[in-house]
Amino acid sequence: MLVMDKVVALIAIAVAKKASAYAVVRYYGFPRVYRRFCEFNKRVTDNKQIIERRQNIAKYCIRLPGRIYSFWTLKSRKS
Repeated sequence: MLVMDKVVALIAIAVAKKASAYAVVRYYGFPRVYRRFCEFNKRVTDNKQIIERRQNIAKYCIRLPGRIYSFWTLKSRKS
């Protein structure tokens, strides 16, 4: 039972950490976060292919919550 409590606590901490990071990014603004990431990416890497790949991954990660939300709302409308 004690191990299960620790596992639940770790899961709760992980979810809280993700939610707080999402809230901070949402408050600061997704376009500004993306712009800062792109600036940092260009300072760190000179390879154009790597820069483009990282920027595409960042765009995908920023857009993912909206896609998940729209998927679930469309799915619930059909049911």
